[in-house]
Amino acid sequence: HVQVEGSLSVMLLLGGATIRYTNSVRSPPRCLSAGAGRLMSVVSSAKETIARTSRLFVDNAYIEAEGRTRLPVVSPADGRNFASISHASAADVDRAVRSARACFDGSNWPRSSTADRAGVLRRIAAMLRHPEKL
Repeated sequence: HVQVEGSLSVMLLLGGATIRYTNSVRSPPRCLSAGAGRLMSVVSSAKETIARTSRLFVDNAYIEAEGRTRLPVVSPADGRNFASISHASAADVDRAVRSARACFDGSNWPRSSTADRAGVLRRIAAMLRHPEKL
């Protein structure tokens, strides 16, 4: 599982499969009109988030990929590399899948009713729509 936060467009190649994550911004960020100090704060925060989350997320922890191989993250605005993310090997993907399977099998989720699962998914969707209420 790869986690990416912020307004990025990232393409990952994992074992021949292409996974694309896009989080597009429909309107300009408010910080652009808030002055250079605020913009620098946002940029610094984004760099910290990227540094923290640019590794693989497996077994509830951020880890480096098996071979420590990294892929560049390219800014769609200017084409420059501004970060790098871990490049998962087939072994990394297998480990993540085994971990997710064990978590799934050890939980109540597969034994929950359809109505209960739907309720959980609706609450998650509401949190994604309104993160300020968290």
